[in-house]
Amino acid sequence: MPDQITPNQPTTPNQPDLNELMKKAQEIQQKMKWAQTELASIHVTGSAGGDAIQITLNGHRKVLSVKIDDATLKESKEVMQDLITAAFNDAMDKIEKVAQEKMMKLAKDFGLPEDIK
Repeated sequence: MPDQITPNQPTTPNQPDLNELMKKAQEIQQKMKWAQTELASIHVTGSAGGDAIQITLNGHRKVLSVKIDDATLKESKEVMQDLITAAFNDAMDKIEKVAQEKMMKLAKDFGLPEDIK
C-alpha cells in the first residue's frame, strides 16, 4: 500500500507546503485590509486661484469638503467652474501620488517589484 500524504506534506520536492501558502494568503489579506484603512484615513487638499478654492479628498477619492473664498464668489460662472475644476484635479493628482506610494510600499513588503502597476 502506498504511503499516505498528509495535507501539509508536499507531494513532490518542488511543491510548496499548503499550510505555508494559506498562511501567506492570510498575511496578504491582512495587509490589503490595512492598506484600505490607511487610504481612507489619508486626506489631501487641492487648490486653485491662490487657495481661493480648496477641495479636500480622502484616499478613496471622496470629496470631504469644498471651501470657496468669499472674494471668489464675485467672479463669473466660467471662472468659478475653471477654478473648481483645477482644484479638484489638483487634489486628484495629490491623492494618486500618495496612493501610489502606499501601494509601492505594500508591493515591497510582499517582495514584489516596486515599479509594478
